[in-house]
Parts: sequence; structure tokens; C-alpha cells
Amino acid sequence: MTIRGLIDYDARRTALASLREVPGRVLQPAGQNLTWQRQRHAAAWLWEHLTGGRATDAPTYAEDWEGSKEASVAFARSRFHAELSQEAGYALLSWGTHWLAAGGVR
Repeated sequence: MTIRGLIDYDARRTALASLREVPGRVLQPAGQNLTWQRQRHAAAWLWEHLTGGRATDAPTYAEDWEGSKEASVAFARSRFHAELSQEAGYALLSWGTHWLAAGGVR
């Protein structure tokens, strides 16, 4: 930690508050079927892993899901999280940390 420095989780939450979807190019190489719903679940997964918060609190879930019922979104979220491969998780984390760094956030 001394070499790396402290992580500003508040700054991460602020930066990730604008992330509603992860670009498809991030999920496709990791073997993920590409849908806008998965892109949004991926944004919530990043919220959870990069802020230490709960995925259910991610800003992407505060927006309309085009008429989808809350229970349906919750079920799909749990499936996405459970079925995400380790390779896809690494790809998401790599993209997310680079995305934060591009905005000046550690």
C-alpha cells in the first residue's frame, strides 16, 4: 500500500456514477453474449468490485430498464454475476481500472 498509495473510493463512486453500460467490445472477447442488459449488469459488477459497494446500489439500476420488472432485472443480475467467467472478470477489471485512470482516478 505504501508503494501503490491509498485508493480514493469516494472518487471512484463519483466517476462510476456516470457509467451505465460497459462497451460491448469489453465483453465480446471474453466470450460473453452481447446484450444491452449484460452491458448494464457489467457496469454494476464494476461498481461492486471497484467501489466496494453493492451491485444493487449501482447507478445503472436506478434508471429505467425499458419496461422490465424489478424482479426480472434482479434475477438477471444474479445470473450475470454467478456466470461471469474469470476471464471476463479480469477483462472487466482491466477495462474499468483503465477507464478510471483515464479520468484521473486511482
